[in-house]
Amino acid sequence: MSAHCFNFHDFHNFHKARRVLFVGMTVAGAFTGAVMGQGNAVSESSEPQAALIDQEPFDRITLDAANKNTVIRVLPIDFPNRVVPADRAGGDSVRVRLIERPERQYDIQWQHIKKIELYEQMVLEESRRLTKDGQFNEAFRGYAYLMRNFPETRDLEKEIEGFLLADALNSFREQQWDRAFTLLLELGDRNPKSAAAANGLDKTAEKLVAQWARDRNFVAARNVIRLLKKKFPDQPRPALDEWESKFRAYSKKLLSDATKAFRAGRFREAKLLTRSASDVWPDTPGVAELLQRVHAAYPQVFVGVMNRPGEVRTDRLDDWAARRQRRLVARKLMELTGYGADGGNYELSSGKYELDPTATLITLEIDPAIRWSSGDAVTGADLARCLLEMTRPENPFYREEWARLLVDVSVDSVFRVQARLSRPHLRPAALLQTSLVRNYVDLQGGLQQETLGPYQAMPAIEGDNPRETRFELDQRYAAPQGLQPREIVERFYDDSDEAVAALRAGDIDVLDDVAPWDVASLEEDRNIEVRPYGFPLVDVLIPSAEGLAASRTFRRALVYGIQRELILNTEFLGNQQRPGHAVLSGPFPVSATIDDAIGYATNPAIEPRLYNPRLAQTLATVALYQWAKQEGKPTDQGVEMPELVLAHAPDSFSRVASQAIADHLKRIGVKLRLQPWEPGSDANSSKKYDLLFARLAMWEPIVDARRLLDGHLMQNPVSPYMIQALAELSQARNSKETRDKLFQIHQIAHDNLPVIPLWQTIPHFAYRPALHGIGERPALIYQQIEAWQIDAQLVAESP
Repeated sequence: MSAHCFNFHDFHNFHKARRVLFVGMTVAGAFTGAVMGQGNAVSESSEPQAALIDQEPFDRITLDAANKNTVIRVLPIDFPNRVVPADRAGGDSVRVRLIERPERQYDIQWQHIKKIELYEQMVLEESRRLTKDGQFNEAFRGYAYLMRNFPETRDLEKEIEGFLLADALNSFREQQWDRAFTLLLELGDRNPKSAAAANGLDKTAEKLVAQWARDRNFVAARNVIRLLKKKFPDQPRPALDEWESKFRAYSKKLLSDATKAFRAGRFREAKLLTRSASDVWPDTPGVAELLQRVHAAYPQVFVGVMNRPGEVRTDRLDDWAARRQRRLVARKLMELTGYGADGGNYELSSGKYELDPTATLITLEIDPAIRWSSGDAVTGADLARCLLEMTRPENPFYREEWARLLVDVSVDSVFRVQARLSRPHLRPAALLQTSLVRNYVDLQGGLQQETLGPYQAMPAIEGDNPRETRFELDQRYAAPQGLQPREIVERFYDDSDEAVAALRAGDIDVLDDVAPWDVASLEEDRNIEVRPYGFPLVDVLIPSAEGLAASRTFRRALVYGIQRELILNTEFLGNQQRPGHAVLSGPFPVSATIDDAIGYATNPAIEPRLYNPRLAQTLATVALYQWAKQEGKPTDQGVEMPELVLAHAPDSFSRVASQAIADHLKRIGVKLRLQPWEPGSDANSSKKYDLLFARLAMWEPIVDARRLLDGHLMQNPVSPYMIQALAELSQARNSKETRDKLFQIHQIAHDNLPVIPLWQTIPHFAYRPALHGIGERPALIYQQIEAWQIDAQLVAESP
């Protein structure tokens, strides 16, 4: 999936390289016996060298004794089929370009060449050595690179087979049965005659099935059995046959227990047991029929998710999971429904919203049918309390701009409230995206909180999957539109491949966040529907306000040192063109089409910075020395770049993106340690990380700009110019003033980099056709949850 990017020669070593006299080398068509400049010979520095695939490709030429056996590095030589010619007549020469002087050509006479090593052969030899040394992950990178870029390399297939076997044997010794099994399958596919692969698969499969049976991962265990029987139908496997008999018997017992629970009216228990019976062995007679009957009595939807929320009732820009779950348990006062010419369109979630012509008086009227989770009606007093709570800094939904705007709140009637503003605001509804909650004291004197949502989070019970979170329909909720699912079950996956496999197998009905590299393959699956969400995500690196990342010079090095376009196009999109995906020049979204208004804050005249690793390395070095002096560290013997922490959410996309960023920055001398991070955890402190990879819902920049760029919520560096511009933005009275000020903020952010802009992506979701009412392009997966219905015929399918 990933693609390799070449690095430029190390900036530090470039200035240390010595001058060398090469006999018999000429500038093409110019002169002989030239004294070459710096950087031609291989450096004798004792500093560790980066892996070959992390360097700019080069061929290596060793000269003869007359030239002191000097080794030089040149750009890859244009040999036919990349084969060094066998005929080396004494008068002939080979034309080259030096790594450090690529603009000039030189001719080297064959008689002075002792040896030529081609780049791809050196990579192959390095990978072979890494395999022998047990560094299998690094060796794999080399082999994968050769397969992508030099598939005709001599002995490549043979070496890959040797690598697969060595890695499999090592994994078996370390009891990594699943890794060993996968490697042996790959070896068998490449070489069906491999006896080592056939024998190793038998032994590994027995270990793997036993382990997964102990872990109650029956789906994976039976898939191993079926896979081997399908690939090798004539080969007896008594140990696996015995496991199959055990699984069939256990499935029958679970089905019997499920039938008893169903007859007793314990529908949820019956569904859990029936699904378990299906997981163990889906071909058990009666499983499919009982699943249909249970589903008709207790409609249930399984939603695959890639992230767990930090705190559902916080309102962070970077917490996708909290936004998702909040729609289930606590409706927002105002909800974003789409985009018009000037920005977002908003609706009161259950009632009417009006803004008077002066844009200083807001009227809210709640639907009398709306009830709290206790059954009490939501009143104007509740709305007034909510509006006032947003002005209190201790409240998790505190909005500083709303606190400055609000003059007073009055309750006109039981279900009607008015809020008076100190001045006009272009889009005050955007400030009211806060969850409706009500605190009360229970009979025991404890403080409780009521919500206004269609579902309630349920506590885990014995037998529940620890990766699952259950939400049960609140029968008192007043806004359902038909036969909603009685229960929503979110099932967490930390690997996108596993989540996609679960969707295809019918283990889940919806996948909330499809990794971009999976979109194309799912679109080709006739059993799956794939759709984009209505709004993009802005991916950025948020630097800490402390340490090296607080340096503007260092942040400039980062943006120049990440080949963002390559990562976006190759790592994520597989070199496919998809509208809405783009490299960014600032922290705001861009428009995908001419009539797309979401890019209203982005100044189109500001272009994204281009990839420039040489400049990035120079800036990083300058920033490092400046930082060292500030910290009082000695610099006369050089300064070692400290290892920095790059925090990221645990989902597959964030992991892949963060690893790609780390790989790119490694090539300019910036070392990053990846650290998984949960939104709302203790790691949400700039003292816990140097950089944070974040995916931001910057859906209304007029209000979100302050939340991201004032340094309070995200704890990122901020300049006085930015603070002043944000203050002026809050005073804007019309569309033109607002856009002009946002363009200025964009320019300041581009210059000072309070966040490192990466790219914009369009998130996608996928679902099975049995689910209806999900919507064409919702903002969130549950935006139209009241309209969801699922066919009773949906059953778990056999893989």
